[in-house]
Amino acid sequence: MLDKNNFLLVEEMNKEVTESRYTNTFVELETNFTNRFPAYVMRHKKESLDAFLVLGFPTTKDEEWRFTPILGISKRGLSLLPISDKNADEKTIIVHNHYALTANKIVFVDGVYRPDLSTILEKDGVHISSIQSFLQVEDNRFNSLPNALKEPFSALNTAFFEDGIAVGVKANVQLQYPIIVSQIITSQASHSFLQQRNILMAGAGSQATILFHYDVAPGVEGALNIVSECFIEANAHLELVHDICPKSSLQLINNTFVSQFRDSTFTCNTMVLSGDLVRNNLQVRLEEPNAICFLNGLSVGDEQHLIDNHLEVHHLVPNCISHQLYKNILKDNSRGVFNGKIFVHKDAQKTNAYQSNKNLILSEEAVMNTKPQLEIFADDVKCSHGATIGQLDDNAKFYLMARGISKENATSLLTYAFATDVTEKIKNTEIKNRIEKALQERLGYSFVD
Repeated sequence: MLDKNNFLLVEEMNKEVTESRYTNTFVELETNFTNRFPAYVMRHKKESLDAFLVLGFPTTKDEEWRFTPILGISKRGLSLLPISDKNADEKTIIVHNHYALTANKIVFVDGVYRPDLSTILEKDGVHISSIQSFLQVEDNRFNSLPNALKEPFSALNTAFFEDGIAVGVKANVQLQYPIIVSQIITSQASHSFLQQRNILMAGAGSQATILFHYDVAPGVEGALNIVSECFIEANAHLELVHDICPKSSLQLINNTFVSQFRDSTFTCNTMVLSGDLVRNNLQVRLEEPNAICFLNGLSVGDEQHLIDNHLEVHHLVPNCISHQLYKNILKDNSRGVFNGKIFVHKDAQKTNAYQSNKNLILSEEAVMNTKPQLEIFADDVKCSHGATIGQLDDNAKFYLMARGISKENATSLLTYAFATDVTEKIKNTEIKNRIEKALQERLGYSFVD
């Protein structure tokens, strides 16, 4: 096993080799990019590549990544070149695209948008196109939210993305069915680091649920870096759900950047029930008065899984509300990270901000690192934050066992009760029921027929 000094040395060596390889890859892809994207996108790509070469892949010496080593991504020598065979086996796709709900379905296979496999039921209410098509007309929203010149994975994504989607829910439309984005990773992507770029737009007065689902073929080690920019117009309601429960190995860097306008409501439910390495970066900017955001997360880690949730909420104007509730359940040698930041800017009077991180540790080897933070520059606010780390209540477990419930089932039942504070926040009933069923399976016990 590497000691700390050797570990840092390996990080630096991988950093130098990887950056050199990615520079050569960009040169190789530049002609292809130029043929696909207009000049303003190419400017962003080149600026972001330059930024990434300065930033490099983060190491554990970087404050924002001190508990999240990414050697699992960098040391594998993953390719950013497009996958040559984009027609994956149809049987494989059908088997793994199992989110069996009535929904507007968008399918990606190995990072490539497949409209031929996608089904849009409400075409009159939502416009969906590839990111390439959307960006042909200059759009000042593109790359306006992620700080691509300072955040390494956003910079990497901007430089190298080729595919993704633009979703626009039309003004005053309330979608009857959710939009499900299925990410299917097959064996063809075993040695690739997939880059995907999305723009999500909720028109004024609209209401929609968008779910991202991740599925990795058996025996495959998937690696995916996603940047999603979300724009929520006045009086719009958008629920975003991340259902991260792959059946095989997944290393996911998930960057979501949100801009909210007057009287809008944004809800993000991030459910991580498995995954070797999952890093969720979520930044919300409350740009106009009376905007509200609810950020909820549940993570279940075992074996040597690492789940990291990094949040930033920026209260920029008066009379806005933010509410965060994140829970972690950790056992075996798993590790969890929570870093939640609330920034109340000087003009953001009458802010109401709440943050809670609660963690359940089920083994002596599991580790949780939590850091809730408040930075307040206004004087008329109501803000609170807190974190707890603990184990199951032995008295409650004994109470259940005294009534004929086995020790294992009593543990599962109490753990499930701990988690449902988060799952009940999911507004879409069908999605909530599916995730709760997956959670029960994950805990090894079913509480309903």
